[in-house]
Amino acid sequence: MATSIERSPGRSTLRYVRLMLLVVPLLLVVAIVIYGIANQRIEDSLSSYYLGPARDLFVAMLVTTGVLLVVYTEKSWKILP
Repeated sequence: MATSIERSPGRSTLRYVRLMLLVVPLLLVVAIVIYGIANQRIEDSLSSYYLGPARDLFVAMLVTTGVLLVVYTEKSWKILP
């Protein structure tokens, strides 16, 4: 009597959103470390990278994190059975 467990697409999507909420900030930290090694200096604050050459990457990661948080906290999403 084997039972098959069906996974709903909503639950797996939510799992990927949670994973991306971990991965994106970690990528930002890795990018800052690489930037610091390449330029042999570390900026005083995180926001000072906004004014440097890593601006586009910094903004993209912040926007991505914001969108993921909106998707994650949306109450009206229905998980399909």
